[in-house]
Amino acid sequence: MPRWWPLLLAFTIVIASGIAHGLCSDRWAPSPRMQQAIERLPAVPQAIGDWDGQDLENDVAEKHRGDIQGALQRRYVQRGTGQEVLLSIVCGRSGPISVHTPDVCYQGAGYRMTGEPTKQLVAAAGANEPVTLWKATFIKDTFPVREELRVYWAWNAGNGWQAVKEPRLTFARFPILHKLYAIYRVPPHPSPPGGRGDGGEGDPCPDFLRQLLPEANGKLFAIQ
Repeated sequence: MPRWWPLLLAFTIVIASGIAHGLCSDRWAPSPRMQQAIERLPAVPQAIGDWDGQDLENDVAEKHRGDIQGALQRRYVQRGTGQEVLLSIVCGRSGPISVHTPDVCYQGAGYRMTGEPTKQLVAAAGANEPVTLWKATFIKDTFPVREELRVYWAWNAGNGWQAVKEPRLTFARFPILHKLYAIYRVPPHPSPPGGRGDGGEGDPCPDFLRQLLPEANGKLFAIQ
């Protein structure tokens, strides 16, 4: 056997492994299933019940950092009340999409989370069982007003939206994962002494999600 044969064999294994990893990770181009998931995102209706949506520009740099394959960003305004909810739905490989949760991202942007995330049940219109999402409040103490956000989030691997403690383990076997954020910015109010207090009465997110989820599910996960 020529002395260079082991070197050639090792080189072949490395190249084959790199190609296999590239195909599995959609390094060069999205897989057909991933491409379909990306193309379905804009199909989420802009008019949902008494809510009207407007597309927002996606942050390309943020998509790259999070290894996001597709993203939908919209601001929905409720007719009659003027209440606003920011909706973000992203999709990609389960590993990257399962991480970068709000408790990490928002605290990195200067917000502090008040307490621990809690589970929020939403009785989605037409659903047999309520949907469970995480909910948390984030505050940024700025003078003279305090910024306050209500953030809801959940993941969906094609079998329903879920709020889980270990998303990376829960969804590891799924090739495609969606993540949903619904964000309500509480109207500005003066910062109380010591930066305490919750406020935020009239949070419209539960009602918005009740109307949104059946519509979104029908567009994102319908078998075609």
